Amino acid sequence: GEHDERLAVHVREDGSERFVAFARVFGGTLRIGDTVHILGPRYDPRYPEKYRHVLKVERLYLMMGRALEPVDTVPAGCVCGLGGIHDAILKTATVSTSPHCPPMSVIPAHAKPIIRVAVEPENPAEQHAVLRGLRLLNYADPAVEVSVLQTGEHVVAACGEVHLEHCLRDLRERYCPVQFRVSPPLIPFRETITTRPDGKPAPSIERSTPSKLYTFKLRAVPIPSSITDWLEEHAADMRALFLDADRSDALLADIQQFRQSLLVQ
Repeated sequence: GEHDERLAVHVREDGSERFVAFARVFGGTLRIGDTVHILGPRYDPRYPEKYRHVLKVERLYLMMGRALEPVDTVPAGCVCGLGGIHDAILKTATVSTSPHCPPMSVIPAHAKPIIRVAVEPENPAEQHAVLRGLRLLNYADPAVEVSVLQTGEHVVAACGEVHLEHCLRDLRERYCPVQFRVSPPLIPFRETITTRPDGKPAPSIERSTPSKLYTFKLRAVPIPSSITDWLEEHAADMRALFLDADRSDALLADIQQFRQSLLVQ
């Protein structure tokens, strides 16, 4: 049969943790001792040597609320826990007794990571412990993204501030036993925006929210040189706008005059 899976965490009585795949059996019967093929989301039956692992089912669990009850078989239509395969999958996978089975579509996430922070150990000699903790966090949370930048920084991307707080707390309390530092939120910068060589306007980009209720259309164009020149000439005045109340009124009048000149042009 085929089984779509996501990873969950099971805490054993001795305090250590074991990763268990959250799975649903769509066809056939899953039994302990079965030899199965773990097919990644990019698996193609035409190239069976890629994105495929062959493992033997060692543990099966019936999910009873917060408890996991060991069982020997799981029939089609049931939800179960599948242990011993966390080294073969990252987020999701399809499990089948046949290598000719195409992988099931990945369930799209309704929320995308929007906030990123870099994580590094306070003691560089404990880098391996932080990397292991990040790997476990990436296994346990289907919504988090862990990546490495070109600068070598290890980045945790979360779906918001609350989600990031939960991720960092789990990292400190469960997955990473060493002290580590967290950077301020990382904001990507782009060098510049230029006009097209042919002089035509830049194409617009249209994106919709996950709920499809709102659609945004954006077009990026460079700032006119007259505005950038004015900002460079009045850089000190712009800083004073927020620091010196006496100079702010005069600067606002100057800005209004410059705006009128742009409208005339």
